[in-house]
Amino acid sequence: MLNQQSSEVKKFIRAAAVHREGAEVLLKSCPERGRSVLAHEVIYLSGYVVECALKALLLNCFPKAKHPEKVEWLKAELKHYLEKLKHELSKKGVELPDEQKENLKRVRSPWSPEMRYQTRLWSTEEAKRVFVAAEGIFDWVNRG
Repeated sequence: MLNQQSSEVKKFIRAAAVHREGAEVLLKSCPERGRSVLAHEVIYLSGYVVECALKALLLNCFPKAKHPEKVEWLKAELKHYLEKLKHELSKKGVELPDEQKENLKRVRSPWSPEMRYQTRLWSTEEAKRVFVAAEGIFDWVNRG
């Protein structure tokens, strides 16, 4: 269970929730068929849902007094690397269940923070797959 008493953990999980909500709104605006830039934005935001949720979970593994220094470590060392986050969680004894490992692959495969510089057309179906995977990780992190 996440320690919602920690302002740093709370900040990351709230950011994940906001990105999730934004991705969901955009997904509803995507055309039923075909490709769109909106689908691109859904995938982009979904990656940040996962990043922020995993950072909240990792931060939760450290004593609250160490959170400020660990936030700097997250920013400087782990950045946007989802695989590194998974590895660091594993080092802390937190293993993603197989379902969440698959969800992570579904998000990680098309996602990159460099998407902010792109305007690629993606299919609504692909955006939905990535969003559902990100939502699965978000929900798993929140259930503890």
